[in-house]
Amino acid sequence: MKTFLLLLAIIFTTLGIAKGQDADDLYKKAKSEMGNSNYDDAVKLLTQALEIKKDAAYYFERGTSYYFLKEYEKSAADFSSSIELKPDYPEAFNRRGKIKIELNDHEGAMKDFDKAVALRKDYADPHYNRGLLNYMDKKYEDAIKDYQEAVKIKPGFAEAYYNMGLAYFELEKYSDAVESYSKAIENKSEFGKAFFNRGNANLRLKNYDYAVNDFTLAIQLNTEVVLAYSNRGQAYYNQEDYKSAIDDWNAALKQTKDKDMNTKLMTFIKDAENKLKEQKGSKKDK
Repeated sequence: MKTFLLLLAIIFTTLGIAKGQDADDLYKKAKSEMGNSNYDDAVKLLTQALEIKKDAAYYFERGTSYYFLKEYEKSAADFSSSIELKPDYPEAFNRRGKIKIELNDHEGAMKDFDKAVALRKDYADPHYNRGLLNYMDKKYEDAIKDYQEAVKIKPGFAEAYYNMGLAYFELEKYSDAVESYSKAIENKSEFGKAFFNRGNANLRLKNYDYAVNDFTLAIQLNTEVVLAYSNRGQAYYNQEDYKSAIDDWNAALKQTKDKDMNTKLMTFIKDAENKLKEQKGSKKDK
């Protein structure tokens, strides 16, 4: 009888190990599918794995897959299940916070980011995401503090520097914005949006040569092309280079289908053409 019970225990243990291995194999396959952006297939594989074994990592990855599929309610539920199984899981709190932003639950998102920060001091992402949330809520000073914490932990975090620049711009601290955008570009050399927005800050600072250079690089990187041409035209106009301004505004006209933008550009061009005529007449008089 004892021998029979021992054999039975061995069989059940072996079956349990086999099931666990099957679940882990499904998990590995799902991770591979996620790496190829096949999120529907990943969800199917992770669902099968969870039928065999409840695991925080499986819920986490299925929640991530649902996030990319924009099924936010399901994603939030999976991150919650992951946290129930592993309460000290900062990555799950951080991801759930991102989902709560999508679900317009800003208070809940903030609590999740705070928890993620409390659980792991060397984790830049929740600081960054909390900064994004504060920016969305127009708490620009708080956003800057969060981005500063993020770059302390992760010095090469180009997106954090970039978003810090956006917050400084909103506070009309244009020199600080330029410095932040420059840091972003140092860490991500073809960061088109950083060039474009640094151009905007330089335009506000009346650093027109720098603004022209930034908008030129944004255009070369195919970033905000219509606005980059328009704003570079404004920089040229302010330098009384009306011919270049007209050329840029015409280039913007060719690129846009927006009626309001079209009207503004036509007004700018007409004004610059008049200024150019006056400029030429003034030169003849001399």
